[in-house]
Amino acid sequence: MLLINEIYPAVCGESRFTGYPCTLVRLTGCHIRCVWCDSEHSFAGGEAMTVQAVVDRIDRAGFSTVLVTGGEPLLQPEVIPLLASLLDDG
Repeated sequence: MLLINEIYPAVCGESRFTGYPCTLVRLTGCHIRCVWCDSEHSFAGGEAMTVQAVVDRIDRAGFSTVLVTGGEPLLQPEVIPLLASLLDDG
């Protein structure tokens, strides 16, 4: 299970994909507390979802680019199977 803070359509604001539409998947939880953090709302709360449920929501959004962010996504071990599934889907 993954603890998901929110999933929504967005426009990439960073990386080589800046300006492209994407589906943003924000995971809950962070222990770093960067001073520039703009998503403190993701430190707690969220909804428990299976990897497949997250993939299904992403598929319904219809964008080929997905941004997985947080919080700190790597705190959740199930993020690795999620990323693998997204890569397998292309």
